[in-house]
Amino acid sequence: MTKAADAARERTTQHLLATRLEQLREPAAARTETAAAAPWTGTGCPSSPRARWTPKRRPGR
Repeated sequence: MTKAADAARERTTQHLLATRLEQLREPAAARTETAAAAPWTGTGCPSSPRARWTPKRRPGR
C-alpha cells in the first residue's frame, strides 16, 4: 500500500472512533440530565422534620 492510502485509512479510523465515542456519550449525558432534573428535587425529603406527619388535635379531646 502507498503512504497516501495508509494516511487516509488512519484518518478514517480516527474519525470513525471519534464519531462512535460521541454517540456513546450522548445517551450517558441524557441520563445524567434526567437524573439531575428529577421532579422531587428541592421539594423536601419525606424523612425531613417538615414532612413528618403529626396528628391534629381536635377541640374537646
